[in-house]
Amino acid sequence: MYYRSTRNSRIERVWVEVGTQFVRHWRGFFSQCERLHCLNPGDSSHLWLIQRLFLREINDDCEDFQCEWNLHPISRPTTNNKSPQDLWLISNVTLGEYYDEYEGIHPLTIERYYGIHGHVQVQQNGQTGAGHCPDKEPEADDEEIATNEHNGILRRVGADLQEQVRHEAVEVPGKGSPFACVKDEAEFWSVLDRVVIEDITPAGYGDDHGTEGDESTEEHIAIGRQGTRFVTVSLAEPIWARRAKTWCQALAVLTLFNADGYF
Repeated sequence: MYYRSTRNSRIERVWVEVGTQFVRHWRGFFSQCERLHCLNPGDSSHLWLIQRLFLREINDDCEDFQCEWNLHPISRPTTNNKSPQDLWLISNVTLGEYYDEYEGIHPLTIERYYGIHGHVQVQQNGQTGAGHCPDKEPEADDEEIATNEHNGILRRVGADLQEQVRHEAVEVPGKGSPFACVKDEAEFWSVLDRVVIEDITPAGYGDDHGTEGDESTEEHIAIGRQGTRFVTVSLAEPIWARRAKTWCQALAVLTLFNADGYF
């Protein structure tokens, strides 16, 4: 049976924007490197090299998207076309900075332990929500009981969240440096710098890469939970050709170091 989500529509829309704005392009680029430029995702040294070459640029793209998203207007009656950045600033100025002590806990779990259950109790005249008169301070025993109840709830929440994790830990390929020592790794980067400066093109990497009609200017990637739909991602911008060439140069140098027994 299929259930349609009605509570997560906003975050699902954000994920669509994350994918279309920059994630799909990086997916297409890495798929292209795997298809055309000998990237082997099962080789830990390749994963290490990918991370060292492009992790900063990926993070930069992510931060650029975050900045743009925080500045886009929200067309809702209560927001008056203000951006998330505007709403955050107005809230801090008028209400003060908010600290969520339950950040990261699923809303349904919070509702289960902190929601309103049973009949609503009607307060008598002169009573507060805690059952005390306004001019009467709570006793120490009452505070201790409340603290114990609060800590007990937190323990139950932790146990409840732990039970929701039913899968085994995913095996993550190693991404540590393949070189035996720091000196060898420094030598690798020194050689790669010379290759880049001298603009040495590795064998099998044509000068016409990235031109009109070349198969490397676009990539087809699977989307959706079933992976049965495909979208075409354009890699025609010069920055992708530059990144592909950098990968080929770095991989060629890494292969030579591997052949020479550096790792």
